[in-house]
Amino acid sequence: MMVSVIRALLALASLVITLSCQAQPTPETRTTETPLSTGAPVALASPSFTADQALRAVVSSSDAQAIGVPTLFPASIGSKACELPGSLALVVPATCRTEVRANGPSYTVTFTQAWDAARFHYADDPATGQLEHSWSFTVVAGAPLAGVMAIMPLKQSGAFPPQFAK
Repeated sequence: MMVSVIRALLALASLVITLSCQAQPTPETRTTETPLSTGAPVALASPSFTADQALRAVVSSSDAQAIGVPTLFPASIGSKACELPGSLALVVPATCRTEVRANGPSYTVTFTQAWDAARFHYADDPATGQLEHSWSFTVVAGAPLAGVMAIMPLKQSGAFPPQFAK
């Protein structure tokens, strides 16, 4: 399964490289702005590929912005106390964590929030203990000379998050 996912990511990165080479991007310039919820890649010009660049690229994506990454989660690897907005006037104290993991030719950027189930839980989730929800993105480097990264939402998992309650 993991091998097929990596092959698919590399094929997608190859397509992004081909398209970006046709557009001839300049360094540090966004060449395509595509909503990530469609699963389409966003091509970014970048002369190198580091964990910090991967994290910054994901944080600036529309999907990350939609879930509140810039305001809720640490801007670098680590954890911090945060408050998750719920329905009406509900605010749930939580811990928000940012992680970046190298995975072969790519990075996986994960944002996880954890909270006390006694403060908020959905009908199907446990009413006690700690609940978590995570969002993961994969960032794949293209050819070094093309300077392209592809950002793809990978998955979200865990308990129903408070900010999705309406």
